[in-house]
Amino acid sequence: MAIRILIVDDDTDLAENIADWCEDRGWEARTADSAKAADAAMAEQRFDAMVLDVTMPWEDGVSFCRRLREAGCAMPVIMLTANSKTDEKLAGLMSGADDYMTKPFSLRELGARIETVLRRIRPTVLRVEDLEFDTESMRVTRAGNSIELKITGLRILRELMKRSPEVVERADLEKAVWGGEPPDSDSLRANIYLLRQQIDRPYRRQLIRTHTGIGWSIGQTPPDPASKGNER
Repeated sequence: MAIRILIVDDDTDLAENIADWCEDRGWEARTADSAKAADAAMAEQRFDAMVLDVTMPWEDGVSFCRRLREAGCAMPVIMLTANSKTDEKLAGLMSGADDYMTKPFSLRELGARIETVLRRIRPTVLRVEDLEFDTESMRVTRAGNSIELKITGLRILRELMKRSPEVVERADLEKAVWGGEPPDSDSLRANIYLLRQQIDRPYRRQLIRTHTGIGWSIGQTPPDPASKGNER
C-alpha cells in the first residue's frame, strides 16, 4: 500500500506543492486547510504521517497536535512554521510533534524527514504466524524455509501482511500492485493463486483467505459466512 500523507496548511498553494511532490514520489497525498478539515479527512481514511502548519485559523497546529496525542493518535507529525524562534520549536515538539521545519524549506529535505519518522514506527520485518517478510531485503520465509517470489507476488503479500488480520479489498490490492490499473480483470486473482502455491500449498495450515465479493486476508481472521467453502 502506498504511503499516505496528510498535509494540513491554510496556505493552499504550499499544501498543493507539497502534495504534488509527494505524489511524484509515489506517495498518496491529501490536503486540509484547517484542523477541522484534517479531522474529517482522518475520519475517512488512515494516514501514515502528517505535515502540519503551526499558524492556522481557529485551531493552531500546536493545539491540534496536542489534541491528537491526548486522543491516543500516534501518527508521526512534522510541523512547519515561518517562525524560527527556539521557544516556538520547543512548544511544537512538546505538543507531540516528531520533527520541526522552518519555512522556507527544501521539499527534498521534507521528504527525507518524512521517511525518517516513518522508519521509527514501521517494522522492517512483517510476521504472520510462521511467515516472515523482510521488507528491506525483500526476503520471504515460512517455517524457516526461503520462498522466492516475483515482484507482483511480493507486493500482494506485503499488502496483506501489513494489514493482517484485516480483509484487504480488491481495489486496495490492485492499487498497491498496479496503481489501480491492473492489466486485466483476472490478473489479481491469477497472481493470488500463484502466491498461494508458494505460501500455502506446501504447508498444512493455509494462511491466505478469500472473502467472496470483498477481498482477501492473511492470518487468523474469522472467515465470512459468504466465503465459506471458497477460502482456497
